Amino acid sequence: MLSDGWGMSKLSSPFIARSEQEMIEVGAAIAQCIEGPRVICLVGELGAGKTTIAKGMIRAFAREPELEVSSPTFQYVSVYEGKTCPIAHFDLWRLEGAAQFFELGLDEYCMGSIALVEWPDRIADYLPQNTLVVQISSFEDGAGRKIFVE
Repeated sequence: MLSDGWGMSKLSSPFIARSEQEMIEVGAAIAQCIEGPRVICLVGELGAGKTTIAKGMIRAFAREPELEVSSPTFQYVSVYEGKTCPIAHFDLWRLEGAAQFFELGLDEYCMGSIALVEWPDRIADYLPQNTLVVQISSFEDGAGRKIFVE
């Protein structure tokens, strides 16, 4: 695989996942090509599988395949120990805007970490230039997901 200069190897995209386990495996495969620290945005409709992809990525970054990972919806961020740097998993669904992100000090979790951001539109103007985007969409019949890495 070739590096894009940002620590991300070029991946065959899109990935197709037809089950939760396949979504976790796709997340792990993506994580294997990323060098931290890095901001990674997980984009998709409600219920698309952003947290499931994050679960695979976090387990791969931490090198703990059974690590318990859940959505940080009510606390905005969960932090995990990674093998090379901390992993901050954000769910910004309830965030009122970028000002609240900074008021709560959430930006500090991004320093020197791999930051996985669900609902990144809430802070879009403040994302770094080299942000990686993982776009998840459902098939019309609901029988799977298509995952693009940009």
